Amino acid sequence: MEKGPDAFRTISEVADDLDLPQHVLRFWETRFAQIKPMKRGGGRRYYRPDDVDLLRGIRHLLYGEGYTIRGVQQILKDQGLRYVQTIGRSAETDPARLRDINFDKQALEADAANMSVSAGARGGVVNFAPPPPRQRVEPEMPRTLEPRIVEVPRPQPVVQPQSYEDDGPAIPFRKFAPVPAPEHDEPRIQARAPQEDRYEPRVVAEERYEPRAVEPQMRAPVARAPMQEAPGSLRLPAEAVRLLKATLYELGECKRMLDASRKAG
Repeated sequence: MEKGPDAFRTISEVADDLDLPQHVLRFWETRFAQIKPMKRGGGRRYYRPDDVDLLRGIRHLLYGEGYTIRGVQQILKDQGLRYVQTIGRSAETDPARLRDINFDKQALEADAANMSVSAGARGGVVNFAPPPPRQRVEPEMPRTLEPRIVEVPRPQPVVQPQSYEDDGPAIPFRKFAPVPAPEHDEPRIQARAPQEDRYEPRVVAEERYEPRAVEPQMRAPVARAPMQEAPGSLRLPAEAVRLLKATLYELGECKRMLDASRKAG
């Protein structure tokens, strides 16, 4: 189904119509701000009829007239967009004009081999001819070297001549006298296996504590001769004497209370 003259065209249709690769059309969008195709989801481009005429005019100026990219940019700046579109329409209506263009394919292929696209844009001359098809070079598979089997001769056993001499010790040694046995047998101590000490708990009868009544033993006071202080002995101060008396009194009271509790128990 053929499209009408006013229908939008995809980039593949425009590339087939102008006999140009698609990457050349994308590159021209980066060099000519006047090329503005409609873009949809997924980066798909749709070219209007005016866009196709502009591309056809740029192609004619580059390949037919021999202008550089900078030259075509200057024409678009000075003459305007309509001028280049008119050139594209006239080239479409007069196909013979395009057939008269002499494309030096050998020169274009040499330029394409020695100059990248970005370098040509900076230098002012770009080769937009499709590159020659590259031959697919298949990677060379590494050769598998078969192991080389080398036969090694087996060593022959060495036969030594028999010797008919006496088989004696290879190393001479001194003869030692036998050690005499001891006259008395020494007592042998036989180690006994250690016996495990068993722990047996001892049953101790529980003793019940019963307080015993202790009768106070009253001793008759013994008359003692008064102590005579030796000359030069130290006397306790009055405060120390008072504390000692109080302590003795408290001890006596404690003893009396203990005796009373034992009697009551």
